[in-house]
Amino acid sequence: MGRQVQKRKGVKKCLSAVRNAGVTVAILSANWSETFIEGAVEGLCDSVVTNRLLFDEDGYSTGEIQLRVVSAHDKWRHFRAHQSKIGKTAYVGDSISDLRAIIEADVGILVGENQTCLRTINRFQIPMQRITDSSNANTVLQRAAAEIEPILHADSWETVNDLLKQS
Repeated sequence: MGRQVQKRKGVKKCLSAVRNAGVTVAILSANWSETFIEGAVEGLCDSVVTNRLLFDEDGYSTGEIQLRVVSAHDKWRHFRAHQSKIGKTAYVGDSISDLRAIIEADVGILVGENQTCLRTINRFQIPMQRITDSSNANTVLQRAAAEIEPILHADSWETVNDLLKQS
């Protein structure tokens, strides 16, 4: 089923470019199963950390789920464990459950217009810089590296791809 999911425009190109550059791509999800995500990304990531469907000896789902990531705290905990092993990190997320990891990443990127996430950022006055296209990407990255703007806000995966090309 995962292979049939329509991906957001630009995500496949972005993940391919990052992997081709030798960057490790890990996906964290509290909403989808490992099997579903692996089908959807079709080899464009190195690891998937999420909940796992359990299968019987014939390959059929038993209906049981091994819960590994069910909350924003779980995402943050897995990100921190991964971060401590590899050094510099970029975290790209699109929801409130990604916010803590986005803030703690060396480069944290919010993709899209999740209103709950944007209201929370505004409410807590968390600095954020909007990335409109590749023309301001270099300036944005320099400011992010100096920790002036801890959250970068991209409207699409295509913009994320442009940004990551600059880094």
